Amino acid sequence: MRDTSTALPTIAATCLVALLFLACAESPDEVYQRALDARTAKDSAAYLSCFTARTRRLLERLDEVEEMTRQKLTYLQNPFSLLPDGGQRGSAKEKGNVARFVVTGGREDIEVVMLKEQGEWRIEALELEAFWGPMMNSAEVE
Repeated sequence: MRDTSTALPTIAATCLVALLFLACAESPDEVYQRALDARTAKDSAAYLSCFTARTRRLLERLDEVEEMTRQKLTYLQNPFSLLPDGGQRGSAKEKGNVARFVVTGGREDIEVVMLKEQGEWRIEALELEAFWGPMMNSAEVE
C-alpha cells in the first residue's frame, strides 16, 4: 500500500503556487499603464517589454535599418508614438487570449488590442492605426 501522507501536501502546495502565479499576472489595463509609464520615463526596454514578441522584434529591426541607412530610411522614428496620448481608457474586454479596449478623448477613438503570450498580456502594435499610419499617409501623397 502507498503512503499518501506526503502526496496530499505536495499537491496542495503545487496548487497554491499555481494560484499565486495566476493572481500575480498583470491585467491588460496594468500592462498598458506600465507601457505609458515607461514612455513617459523614455525607458525603451521597459516600453518594448509591454509589446508582443513579434512587435518587439520588428521595432528593433526598424531601428537597425535606420542606423544602416544613416537615417535616410526611417519608419516610426518614434516608437513611443504608437500608443494614443491621454484620453479615457475603457475597460478591457477579454475573450480567450485577446483583450480589446478603446482609448477616447483624442482626435478619434483608438482601439488597442492585446494578446496573451506565455500567460502575460502584451500590446499588439500591428493592430494599432499609428503603426500603419505613416505608410498609409505616404501612399495618399503619391
